[in-house]
Amino acid sequence: MLNHYKVPVAVLSKGGKKMLQDLDMFKQFSDRITVGTTLTFLEEKKSKEWEPFASTPSERLETLKILHENGIKTFASFEPTIEPEESLKFIKKTLELGLC
Repeated sequence: MLNHYKVPVAVLSKGGKKMLQDLDMFKQFSDRITVGTTLTFLEEKKSKEWEPFASTPSERLETLKILHENGIKTFASFEPTIEPEESLKFIKKTLELGLC
């Protein structure tokens, strides 16, 4: 329905590669969709401590890369900011990879 009525959509997930099962649907939205992930810790051990059921940071970055390579606009949400240094490391990493 959202696509039918040309409604812009933003999707935010911690699901990593699980989001890729919807890649074909994302493509149907063309430039009206932006898909992102929440990034909290670059260090995977810290990430698992705070978000035990979420995908690893590396999987989330890989997912953003795959989405980006498939023409999907991507973004990262750096939250919650528990250790500001980690968020800054993540911002630098996503910019270096050209994902956002």
